Amino acid sequence: MAMLKVDAILQALDPEDQSAVALEVYRCYYRPPTLNAPRNGSPPTLDAPHAESNAPHPELAGTSQYVVSSSSSTSVENRLRNEEAKQVLSFLNAKTGRSFRTVEANLSLIKSALKSGATLEECKGVIARKVREWKGTDYEKYIRPATLFNKTKFEQYIGEQGT
Repeated sequence: MAMLKVDAILQALDPEDQSAVALEVYRCYYRPPTLNAPRNGSPPTLDAPHAESNAPHPELAGTSQYVVSSSSSTSVENRLRNEEAKQVLSFLNAKTGRSFRTVEANLSLIKSALKSGATLEECKGVIARKVREWKGTDYEKYIRPATLFNKTKFEQYIGEQGT
């Protein structure tokens, strides 16, 4: 299980997603006991993950951290990555004066870069650098998600940032 700070997660999400994520965190934090059916033919046992079925985990009492199952953690990470991709696309639109739509074709390239370890700042840095270099040239037409966040090219562009 992963430990995540709920406040930081909720702040990164759109307001319409906040209540759904908060509910999922609550469900994972106060999860009911589960029935374990062993494979060896023994009778099933009741697994109470917390002291009393719906009591908070003792290690988490009085903290702002919640237990989030790995599947919920992955879902939350995907939502956060999606929000960051939207921020990057919005930054690209602002820098170029264009209006690339927030569709999967554009967002998937950015999310792939973020998933591979690139930071929000690195993504914005690549955009800013390429806009400075290519604006007003024949290359200006290539200031687009497909070019900037192409897996091979993006890593090269990040490497250029130090120069």
